[in-house]
Amino acid sequence: MLIMETGTDVGDEAVPRDHDLADVDLATLAADAAACVQAEIAAGCRLLRLAACWADHHPADGIVHQRTRLAVAGERSMRYGGDGTPDIAEGAPAGLGLEIRMNPRQAASLIADAVDLRHRLPRLWRRVCEAQLPAWQARRVAFRTRTLSREQARLVDRRLAGRVGQVSRRRLELLIDAELLRADPDRAAKVAAAAQSRQVWLGQSNEYGVKDFYARMDAADAIWLDGTVDRLADILLADPERLPAGIPDRGARTKAEWRAVALGLLARPLIAARLLAEDAQPDLFDDLGLPGTPSGPDTDFTTRPQQNGGAEPADRPLLSLQGLESVGGPESVAGQASDAAADTTSKDRADDLAPPAPKPDAIPVALSAADRERLLGELARRIRPDRLAPRAVLHVHLNAEALLDPDGPDGHVVRTEDLGAQLGLTVKQWLQRTRLRVQPILDPTDLPAVDAYETPGWMADGLFERSPASVFPFTSAMGRRLQKDHTLRYRPPPAGPPGQTGGHNLGPLAVAEHRPKTFGTVRVAQPQPGSYVWRTSFGRVIITNPTGTFDLGAGSFPDALWRLVREHGLSGTG
Repeated sequence: MLIMETGTDVGDEAVPRDHDLADVDLATLAADAAACVQAEIAAGCRLLRLAACWADHHPADGIVHQRTRLAVAGERSMRYGGDGTPDIAEGAPAGLGLEIRMNPRQAASLIADAVDLRHRLPRLWRRVCEAQLPAWQARRVAFRTRTLSREQARLVDRRLAGRVGQVSRRRLELLIDAELLRADPDRAAKVAAAAQSRQVWLGQSNEYGVKDFYARMDAADAIWLDGTVDRLADILLADPERLPAGIPDRGARTKAEWRAVALGLLARPLIAARLLAEDAQPDLFDDLGLPGTPSGPDTDFTTRPQQNGGAEPADRPLLSLQGLESVGGPESVAGQASDAAADTTSKDRADDLAPPAPKPDAIPVALSAADRERLLGELARRIRPDRLAPRAVLHVHLNAEALLDPDGPDGHVVRTEDLGAQLGLTVKQWLQRTRLRVQPILDPTDLPAVDAYETPGWMADGLFERSPASVFPFTSAMGRRLQKDHTLRYRPPPAGPPGQTGGHNLGPLAVAEHRPKTFGTVRVAQPQPGSYVWRTSFGRVIITNPTGTFDLGAGSFPDALWRLVREHGLSGTG
C-alpha cells in the first residue's frame, strides 16, 4: 500500500511525499521503475488476451436475424476484425468498455485488434501471449493490416513479427508501410488511383486579407516546389532590394514570411525567373551588344530611373527581364528609356527623365521592338534551366531481388529517405524528365579509418547506410543530421592510436543522447562495426544494432557479456 504524508507547504497546498520511497537508494528506484514498465507491458498484453476471450463469449451464432423492418431494433451480428475473424454480437464491446473505462468505440477497436492478432497474425499473437512486446505496437500492426486478406496479413506477420517491440513508433510505421506495399498486389493500382486526387484549391479569406492556399500533388513535385520557394525566399531575405519595384513585400521580415512572398512571385514567372537567373548566373546580362552602349566586362550600368523622378544606385545592369517583359508601360524601365531616346540628338531630354546619377557617364538603354525581341531570344538562349531549378538529393534503397528482376524494380518496394516506402514505378515516374547525377554507391561494411576528429562526408554517408537511426537504446531519432559520436573517445596523435575515426569507432547519436554518454550515465562498447553494447550505471545491459534495441536486463549473464566485450572489443565513455 502506498503511504502518503504531508510534505512542504507551497502556497495554500501541501506537496505530497512518497513515504515508502523516500529512503530508497537509486539502484532500487531504477529496478522498481523497470519492473513497472514490464508490468505495464504484461498488463497490456493480458488485456488483449482478455478481449479475445470476451469475443469468444459473445458469438454471433445465437443471434436471431429478423428479416423485418424492426431488425435494426435487435442485436446484430458484427465483424469487428478483418478477413478470417469471427462475427461477434453487437453488444459485446459496450459491455467490456463499461468494465475497463472505455467507450463502446474504443472497446470495439480493442476487440478488433485482439481477434485480428489471434486469427490473422499468429506470430505476433504468440509474442503477445508471452508479454514480449508493448501491446500498442502489436495493435498498430493489426489496425494497419485490417484491410488485407488473411493470407496477405500472414505475409506481413512473417516479415514483421521479429521486429515489433524492438523499434520506435516512427520506424515501425515505415516498416508497416513497406510491408503493405509488398503484401498487396493491388497496391500499385491504388497508388495510380491516388494520383487522381491531385488538386489545388483556395480557402476563404479572413478579415485581415489573408487566404489559405492548399495543394495535393506528387511528392516529387511538392519537394521541387518547396525547394524553389525556399531558394527565392533566401535570395530576398539576404537582399530585399532585389524585389522589383511594384511588387509588395507585405512587410516580410522572417524566413517564413519571405517564403509566402516567394510563393506569390511564382504567379509572375518572368520575375521569379529573373531573380533565380541573376542569383545563379550573375553574368547573364554581360556582353549582350546593346545598341548605342558600350559592351564588354567594363560596361557600367549604375542607375535605374524611378517613377518618383529620383535615381537609385544599382548593383546589377539596367537591362533586366523586368524591363524586357514589359511593353512600354509607364512602370517599364525599357519604356522610360525609349521615351528618353525619342529625340536621339538630345541628351538633355534623357536627363529630364532620369536626373543625374552619382556617375554621370551612365547611359540609359533604349530598345526598339526588334531589339527587344532579339535580346529576349538571346537571354532565353543563355538561361540554363538546370541552374534555375532547386537542387535535390534522393536516396533510394532497394534490395538485390529488385536489381536482379528481369522486369526491373518497378513492381518492387523501395525505401526513399524522408518519403517512406514507395513502389519502384513511382520513383521511376518522379525521375522522368529530370537531370540526374548518380552518386557512387558506398559499401558501409568497408569504411577506411582516418586520423582526424571530423567525419568526412563520404564516411558519414556510409555510416548512415549502416545505421539510419541513432544507436542509442529505445531511440526515435533518425536522419543524416545526427551527431557522429566516437565510441572510444578521440585522442589526437601522437597520444591516441591511429585510425580513431572510422566505421569501427563511430555511431550516430542525437544531442540529448550524446550528453548522458558524456556524463557517464551510460557506457558503450562497439565490439563489431554497427553493433553496440550499452551498460547503465545500475548494471542493465542493452544491445542495439540496425534491427532495433534488445534489453538483456541486469544480472550475472549481462555482466559477463559486458566484461567480455570490454576485454575484446572497442569501448568508450564519451
